[in-house]
Amino acid sequence: MHLKETVKNLWEMLLKTEITDETDFFENGGNSLLAVMMMKKLEEQTGMILKVPEIYRHSVFSDFCEMLERSSL
Repeated sequence: MHLKETVKNLWEMLLKTEITDETDFFENGGNSLLAVMMMKKLEEQTGMILKVPEIYRHSVFSDFCEMLERSSL
């Protein structure tokens, strides 16, 4: 599974809404607890370890995925 698809599935599960490239995590029901849960699940599924502030800096789905792609290089 591609990284973007993995993240999309996580966001859809946690936010209970359809995710597009323009979806903002916090404007669609995300909060600090869900952000921590998302980061933990992302680590479990991909091995990527991120700090929670990354979701605040990159709260739009496409921006978050681009940041992840850059981090995984």
